[in-house]
Amino acid sequence: MKGTSRGSQEQQVTSAGRPVTADLFLLHKHKGARNELAATVWLLDQGYEVFRNISQHGAVDIIATRNGEIVFIDVKARHPSSTGAVGARATEEQYERGVKFLYINAATGEISLGDPLPPFVTAPCDLCGNLFTQKRSEQRYCSRNCRERAKYHSRRSG
Repeated sequence: MKGTSRGSQEQQVTSAGRPVTADLFLLHKHKGARNELAATVWLLDQGYEVFRNISQHGAVDIIATRNGEIVFIDVKARHPSSTGAVGARATEEQYERGVKFLYINAATGEISLGDPLPPFVTAPCDLCGNLFTQKRSEQRYCSRNCRERAKYHSRRSG
């Protein structure tokens, strides 16, 4: 990478010729930390007292309190092109604890606090009995094969 002294007017560029930006040097874990800091500032502006989880592990990034209410928060980054309804799926632990998701769109600065989607549910297939992860609550069969076989059997018996 070519560089210049601090006071120089010449812009730094990468070996590919692109301008050097602050985001270029942010690793994934640092982007998460930046989003958590932005979330902390937003929550403070909303009147919350904020306590951050300093570990990289855990179901909760932030615990916030306001007027005696305690809110457990997991910070989620949104892709810059995301618009409309937001919904990430909670883990079982997050869902049981009532964790809220705070979504941040770093490109637009948009921040919103909301409930996550419930975790996926494991259920038995109506045809073969194998356990499978339901992607939708109305899903009854573990595979396309079982669904087609069930349709075939219902046509023959009815």
